[in-house]
Amino acid sequence: MKARIAQVLLLSAAIVQAGAIAPMHAIRSQTSQGVPAREAASPASLSAGERKVWKVKEVDFAFRWVPPGDAVLGSPSSEPCSQKDERRWHAAFPKGLWMQETELTQDQWQAVMSANPSKSKGCASCPVEQVSWDDAQEFLRKLNGLVEGGGFRLPTEPEWEYAARGGGEGAFGLPCHDYIRRTCQDHPACLDEFAWYAANSDGKSHPAGQKKPNAWGLRDMHGNVWEWCEGWYGRYPDTFDKTVEWAGPEGGKTRVFRGGAWNSLPGSVRAAVRDFTAPSTRSKVIGFRCVKDS
Repeated sequence: MKARIAQVLLLSAAIVQAGAIAPMHAIRSQTSQGVPAREAASPASLSAGERKVWKVKEVDFAFRWVPPGDAVLGSPSSEPCSQKDERRWHAAFPKGLWMQETELTQDQWQAVMSANPSKSKGCASCPVEQVSWDDAQEFLRKLNGLVEGGGFRLPTEPEWEYAARGGGEGAFGLPCHDYIRRTCQDHPACLDEFAWYAANSDGKSHPAGQKKPNAWGLRDMHGNVWEWCEGWYGRYPDTFDKTVEWAGPEGGKTRVFRGGAWNSLPGSVRAAVRDFTAPSTRSKVIGFRCVKDS
């Protein structure tokens, strides 16, 4: 795997090539806070962080509403551990979307795909890992074939960072902004309340959703496992002075993953951190979360 931030990224070297995907089980029902989907609120009436649940083989899939808006993404060069490929740009999000409240868990994966590929088995509520970008696409294809209306996918890279920040400021978008030192090991005092990373993880992933949510109700956006995004890796638009919609390059060789993992130093769980690898890569520190268009 090619690391973009070698001085801080502690990504596992245990990577295997992609293989076959196990068969799935059927989805038994679909709910939205106990209300049939046809009665769900329209996007215009939704509040940031509003919760919606689909049930898949008796397993809940909880999502939070990410509102439309715009935001400056990336990091300033003055931010500790900032990288050259994180240059700031102004992104527009004219439509809201539903984003999964946590990373996809092992029991959620098994509800659709049957077998559990994760390295850390025995923890159904822990994030699924050892899944490649290609595996995630197969999962989404099967899920969309079963749920009325479909529309589940991976987030684009800008969508992921916009949601991770949750309208917040600073390197993490968290309510404490005391990230004032100048090394990749330093972090806000409140980071332990929001993230599993090298300093507090005891060398392993943890059940999803144990840490505090951001302002939009999303948990584990920092640490626990890295998360695949939909797009190819590439240079950001040069558009700081105007807002643009951008989902990533039209083509490439590597796919983006974001957010850091349980073995990452603080500088690698910043909201702006980017990394990338081949879409067939599997690792015990990479998973994903789903989004669904409104």
